[in-house]
Parts: sequence; structure tokens; C-alpha cells
Amino acid sequence: SKNLNLFSTLFWMIFVINSINLIDGVDGLAAGSSFIVFTSILSVAIQNSYKELILYCIVVSANLAAFLRFNIP
Repeated sequence: SKNLNLFSTLFWMIFVINSINLIDGVDGLAAGSSFIVFTSILSVAIQNSYKELILYCIVVSANLAAFLRFNIP
């Protein structure tokens, strides 16, 4: 059971990383999609009072927003 959980977690992480990598063909698409995902996770974290996750999502969302601001071709 523990090995299956580790395998499925690693598989999911590799799948998500490759998915973001594949949509990175257009300027801002990967960062914009990631920004939407992290702000969605942020709203759920706020509703459930996950303080560390709230902090992580705010930091990553702010970094992505700053990147998108200056990602002009």
C-alpha cells in the first residue's frame, strides 16, 4: 500500500510537470494556466484554513503574476 501510494504520487507529479511543459508553446499560456490553478487552490485553502498552503499559493501566484506582467513578446 505504501509503495503504491509513492508510485501513484510520483506518477501524478511527472504527469502534471509534463502537461505544463507541453502547453508552454505560446507566450504566457503555461504561466496563465498555473496562475489560475494556484488561485483556485488558494480559494479552497482559505475556506479550509490551511495556513501553510495559503502562504505557498500566495507566493507562487504573486510570482506568476509578476512573470505574466513582463512576459511581453
